[in-house]
Amino acid sequence: ALSLLTSPMMGADITRLPRSPDMRVRPGKVWMTRGRPSEVLEPIILGNIDPSTFNQSSEMERLVQVATGSVESNAPLNTDRRNETASGISMIQSSALKRMRRTMWNIERQFLNPLIRKSAWRLMQFNSQRYPQDLEFTVKGTMGIVSREFEQGQLTALLSVVQPEEPAYKIILKGVIELSGSPKRDEMLKQMDEANKPDPKMQKFQEDKMRQTIEGAQVAIDLDKEEILKVKADIELINAKTEHEKVVTDLEDEKIDIMAANTVIGREKAKAAHRSNEVQSERNKIDARKAKSK
Repeated sequence: ALSLLTSPMMGADITRLPRSPDMRVRPGKVWMTRGRPSEVLEPIILGNIDPSTFNQSSEMERLVQVATGSVESNAPLNTDRRNETASGISMIQSSALKRMRRTMWNIERQFLNPLIRKSAWRLMQFNSQRYPQDLEFTVKGTMGIVSREFEQGQLTALLSVVQPEEPAYKIILKGVIELSGSPKRDEMLKQMDEANKPDPKMQKFQEDKMRQTIEGAQVAIDLDKEEILKVKADIELINAKTEHEKVVTDLEDEKIDIMAANTVIGREKAKAAHRSNEVQSERNKIDARKAKSK
């Protein structure tokens, strides 16, 4: 449609054109006509180029990207500032990888898996002696070049965060080498595996050191247990002494109370004896009076 609008068809009066005219359109061409060119030649326009058409197409592209989840970098820089940042390009790559991965899954699920299964069934059907039993297949496609580069970029970014002495550093470095396309990749992986293999002497030394450390820790734990038991015994002894002192104090208080009670009782007895003496003297007086009266 855009080609028809920008390079329209021409309508011409054949009786007023030279014999066997060249009707191809090119810049700077001279049209030879018998008469006014506006009367002999006339462009046939099938439509018009409306500026709103481009706005509608860009809006349609945006809606398609929103609907499909795809993010493309075909927008101008002054229109979409996302294309000027590394994070924006990373988002574009991730969306493209998602679409590629989905396409690969569809190919595996809808084409490769049925093809391999049906081919195996036919082989089992026509050559049952060689293929006596049914087999199960799991079809998995390999990672594409763009996906490998994206994964390698992410792992490289992780290397700048992880410290070299951490265990994850070697694992990430091995993943970067596995995703690379270097011809010496296998050799590098082999050397890395050999370097990661522990030395028997060093391993034995580390085991002995670890065993000594464990034994020392166990001795320290036993000493701590003994100290704890001793502290517990001291605490129990202190509690027993405190209880004894409390009992003794209570007994002293009770003894003081008993002595006070005995004092009160003796005082009351003395009062009773004095009263009985007074009563006896009164009786004696009464008896003396009675004797005198007789």
